[in-house]
Amino acid sequence: ANLPPRFTRFFGREPEIARLQELLQSPEVRLVTLSGPGGAGKTRLALECAERLAPHFDGAAYFVPLAALGQP
Repeated sequence: ANLPPRFTRFFGREPEIARLQELLQSPEVRLVTLSGPGGAGKTRLALECAERLAPHFDGAAYFVPLAALGQP
């Protein structure tokens, strides 16, 4: 997997992780968007889920940072 290192332990948000994993493993789902205010933990949640699911996708989990983009 091409994921950035995490330096803190992840805890809590198990219902969100379970739902996100369910969505990402569904053949009918092609895109999942996490939305919310800055600092809510969207990126951390996505990274944790990617780490847990990477073995199911033969390690094909990638992090693409978009924060620096100024225009769509």
